[in-house]
Amino acid sequence: MQGQSLSRLLVAAVLLTFTVNAIAQVTAVPDRPLDPASRNTVIEELLKQIDRVYVLPDVAKKMELAIRAHQTNKEYDAITNGDEFARTLTEHLHQVRNDDHLSVEYSASGIPYDSEKPPNPADVQRFQENGRRRNYEYRKVERLDGGIGLLQVDGFYPDEMAKDTIVAALSFLANSEAIILDLRQNHGGAGATLLCSYFFDDEVHLSDSFNRKENTTRQYWTYPIVPGKKLADKDLYILTSHETISAPEELAFDMQYLKRAILVGETTHGGAHPTTMFRITDHFSAAIPFAQTIHPGSSGDGIDSGVKPDVSVPANQALLTAHLMALKKAVERHRDEPKYAANLRQIIAEKEKESEAIKTAQTSTDTTPGASLKVFNRQLSKVAPPSGDAFYLNESDGNGVAWRPEKKLSNGTIEFDVKGRDVLQKSFVGMAFHGVDEQTYDAVYFRPFNFHSKDEARRARAVQYISLPGFDWNKLRTDHPGQYEKPIDSAPKPDEWFHARIVIHYPKVIVYVNDAPQPCLEINQLTDRQDGWVGFWVGNGSDGSFANLKVTDSAK
Repeated sequence: MQGQSLSRLLVAAVLLTFTVNAIAQVTAVPDRPLDPASRNTVIEELLKQIDRVYVLPDVAKKMELAIRAHQTNKEYDAITNGDEFARTLTEHLHQVRNDDHLSVEYSASGIPYDSEKPPNPADVQRFQENGRRRNYEYRKVERLDGGIGLLQVDGFYPDEMAKDTIVAALSFLANSEAIILDLRQNHGGAGATLLCSYFFDDEVHLSDSFNRKENTTRQYWTYPIVPGKKLADKDLYILTSHETISAPEELAFDMQYLKRAILVGETTHGGAHPTTMFRITDHFSAAIPFAQTIHPGSSGDGIDSGVKPDVSVPANQALLTAHLMALKKAVERHRDEPKYAANLRQIIAEKEKESEAIKTAQTSTDTTPGASLKVFNRQLSKVAPPSGDAFYLNESDGNGVAWRPEKKLSNGTIEFDVKGRDVLQKSFVGMAFHGVDEQTYDAVYFRPFNFHSKDEARRARAVQYISLPGFDWNKLRTDHPGQYEKPIDSAPKPDEWFHARIVIHYPKVIVYVNDAPQPCLEINQLTDRQDGWVGFWVGNGSDGSFANLKVTDSAK
């Protein structure tokens, strides 16, 4: 970004990149047990850095209080393994604020840098070489049917390093009818000012960044002049997914806020605070967000809980959706050119058939006694049940749901048997209700891998309520810690069938597991939706088995 030197960007980028690599390569180094003095030193130095650097000072104070409370309760006293101590500290910090950029790391061989000093020249050289080999994450530049340009960027290196690649990619797109910028697999990096600058005629104020560590505010503007031809007259569509995080979220928000682009896809992950690694002790380091983006005319950074798209579709349908939108706009522009417009209409017809085929592939219908299931983003098959009929939803990216669209529920009871897996972060199984479509509903789901975890914090996240699209688990955990997720007393075995009962009396939702007389979760719904479809639900990357669904409408 303008005014931000290459050396400043490299300090953050190199430290983040090579610290992770170094930590990953020390498994053969003998580990030394932590003693009480070492643990206390790590805690003191970690809290000192968080208090000095963390972007949100009020949250930093809460983190200190939380860690002190765990320390007073002697919860760290039995931990002698460095990796376990780092994981536990990270988990306890995330209980205060679920900030994916914030973490504690351990290296048995020692931390090979000092974050307060410029990175080692050898590390800088390796970082630059790695960027060159990866083409600076510019993965694809293509001319789609109808003259629509596609640019896929999976990460951002500093403009000074990636300049030639950026210029070449944008030059290729110069004659496009419109541009689609694919950020669905982009997980961050440095800023993207040069890329943004191609889409504006004049110098434009993108945003400001407040650096708490330095107590400075830096303005970011597009460049008034770029190599080659600008694309300011081209319609721009930006593709996003739940995996889009950090710098690409900033780019997407800027372009949306400035009304320069239409965002298509899913709400982004949420987490665009610049971050760097800080040395805590000889063997511990911490990734700490140190700056906050401020947008002209808006309050806050605007992207803390993710950037919402203008057109919401599953990530795997975003490219085709944007392609169709761009083609239809092109037809309008060329209405005075009958042959060319007719050709575009033919392409649109073909792409619409392709779109329907994709939706059909992700939407199947199966028959249960008295009900038909409409399945989104999963494949459904029958499995051996504990009794009655049972169905299996396969593992895939994104959430999946199997609706019973012929019958809606307002208030009543939903009972079902469900089976997940005891695999960390790979089993999210439950029931969606008050559904409108595949992206708009409330749901209660279980995390079987947390049922009997030795980690108390994970056990406290056994059952979860969400209300999409506005209130996913991440936002609820951040804004209302411990309110919409709870432990399960006498929890079932994580890899076996169990029975769940959800009682809905708007706005109250009460959840019971097996024959427990007391609920494991009791919440008030977060939207004004008071009726809708009921369906089996699985979360991102999860499969699940379901049986014996019984829905009782209390109005009857």
